[in-house]
Amino acid sequence: METYMLVLYGLLAGWTLFSIYYISRLWSLNDSNKIIPYVYDSIPTVFTTLGILGTFVGIYFGLQKFDVNDITGSIPTLLDGLKTAFTTSILGISLSLIFGKISQIVLRAVEMKSPPQPTDELAALQQMTLILNDSKDQNNTNFNTLNRSLVGEILLVTKMVIQS
Repeated sequence: METYMLVLYGLLAGWTLFSIYYISRLWSLNDSNKIIPYVYDSIPTVFTTLGILGTFVGIYFGLQKFDVNDITGSIPTLLDGLKTAFTTSILGISLSLIFGKISQIVLRAVEMKSPPQPTDELAALQQMTLILNDSKDQNNTNFNTLNRSLVGEILLVTKMVIQS
């Protein structure tokens, strides 16, 4: 087996082990805030990327040793590269689909177990509600002060008119 094939399969195997570890870590912690969302969300994408990388690397190495002057002798090398290309593509896409679904199921299960967390938008709305309530109270106080002042002025003007 060629070195490049071992590297590609090693990358797929390594990412598979990491993905299993990271998904099981989320499952055991039962808290989605204790993982890095970007890494968790990228698990299926990396499988697809590794599959596509394997496709191009397999085709490249298959064509690299291809000799147009000896087509018959070069076909086994080309086919070996194409086998690697298709195998890594199939593995990458399959693992992407499998781990994409598993990661969604685990994340949904963990989020259902944990109490709902206030979002930034909800916190901002609550803060705005507090500010509006304070503003309303201040407006009521100012209105009552203005009302008393106007009543006092009206009474004073009324007395002056009556006396004149």
